[in-house]
Amino acid sequence: MGGRCFWSCIWTIGLFLVLGCGESPSGESTAVAADTPAAGGAANAALVKLSKYDKAQYCDVAVGADGVLHVVFTERADYGKPAYLYYRTSADGGATWSEAKNLSDDESGNDAGYARVIFDGAGRLYAVWKYIPQGALLDGPGGEANGRIVYRALVGGAWSKRVEIGDKKLPSFSWFVATDAGGAVHLVWSQVARDVTAVSYFHYTHANLIREAVLDGAALGASKDLIAPKPLATPADEAAARAAGKPIPYEDTVPKRDGLINLRGYVDKDGAVKFVAEEQEMTSAPPDQRHGKLLVLWDGQKLSRVYEYEMYKTYNIFNNPPRLLVDAKGKTHLIRAPEEGKAEVASVRDYTLEDGELGDKVDAVAVKTGKGTLLNWQAHQLPGGKMAITAAMSEKGGYSPDDVEMYLTTSDGDGVWTPPVSLTNNAARKNGSYKETVGGAGAGTVNSYSPRFAAVAMGKDGKPVVVMVNSEDTIIGLTSVGTTASGRAVVSTGTGRVDAPAVFFVKM
Repeated sequence: MGGRCFWSCIWTIGLFLVLGCGESPSGESTAVAADTPAAGGAANAALVKLSKYDKAQYCDVAVGADGVLHVVFTERADYGKPAYLYYRTSADGGATWSEAKNLSDDESGNDAGYARVIFDGAGRLYAVWKYIPQGALLDGPGGEANGRIVYRALVGGAWSKRVEIGDKKLPSFSWFVATDAGGAVHLVWSQVARDVTAVSYFHYTHANLIREAVLDGAALGASKDLIAPKPLATPADEAAARAAGKPIPYEDTVPKRDGLINLRGYVDKDGAVKFVAEEQEMTSAPPDQRHGKLLVLWDGQKLSRVYEYEMYKTYNIFNNPPRLLVDAKGKTHLIRAPEEGKAEVASVRDYTLEDGELGDKVDAVAVKTGKGTLLNWQAHQLPGGKMAITAAMSEKGGYSPDDVEMYLTTSDGDGVWTPPVSLTNNAARKNGSYKETVGGAGAGTVNSYSPRFAAVAMGKDGKPVVVMVNSEDTIIGLTSVGTTASGRAVVSTGTGRVDAPAVFFVKM
């Protein structure tokens, strides 16, 4: 069968994937190299690879006043090894980059999870992340897994030691960072309350203490409680109450499951922290008290309900938590994706928040038809009240689509979003190859690309700067030809899949 496209389809994950082969004179099909910059996409965008091992998960970018790019990303050297936080920098607009520096290796064996990099008004750079148990599946940017939040500060060209946030004996969960009008960096996080010592297992639903700290270089600045639960009754309290003939109710002696997850917010012009968060759904309460997960708003003084999700239909929102942003006029915007089946097409929406209520909505980015799927998205606060949304979307939809592109749209905060542009053009990068060996046997590969996560900052020239995780997904097929004892010809096939998520700088 030499000189012809032998392989018409392979079996993978319960689906037939149809392949097309364009042959070179040697009989081997032509292919585009995996790290070739994307053709087309957004305004001559190209992808510059930053990864070390092609096993990345999260990334972030910040731009200094001098225009220097600073990128952090989490990546593991191999499966079974911890994920570390790496740092790289570029002084020439992303053309060349420094060697990757490991910021998180503390020999604990824990993974470095979702991370942020941010400047304060004094020009000091902070890398903030949370250590989580190695291989923890339920974490994401929203912070469901328990862990330790730490940061390092880059001051005078040198990184400080790791500074731990919160109580070392009690786990932290969800967190975010934001700058105030004076340029100070505020870190807001949820943790288990200090008096919860009798519980051996902690879940985010126990994290009902919300705290705020100001980062001051290598020193942790002022900290305070934003939301504090009622202290639990101590054994001494219980004994005194019994002696007085007024026993303390049991529910006042055990930790309450009223913690918050998916904290996302900002610091307003007066220095007040505002954020949205999520409360757990109540399915075992009395019928009149049951509800789905709640999206709640902290307005600087109190919590109020903004939205109730349908029970059992929110899935893992912690991978793409709703985001609270503020525009140049001080108006608050809630960015979220509607639940599956609640919108005509999959989309990311911008809602104005008016007196704690959801106002008019705008589809900032959406697929073209009802078949399309939104796989991943993030909202980003930019300087001057500008905003950005990145969204990984497929027009084909379905399980494991092969046409996923990363789109970017921006807004100056007036409710008008720019037409989304593709940062990847992965469809043009998809390629395959097949090589026949002896006796009609052969081996082939199909490479496709799927973006997973992105981060946006504003460049010195006022244009967006983007880093993303874009995975090269390779399906490998082997075909062998043989003959049975009766002389009947048989063909056997085998397939495997290798995913290589790598971090890329998007050069506009």
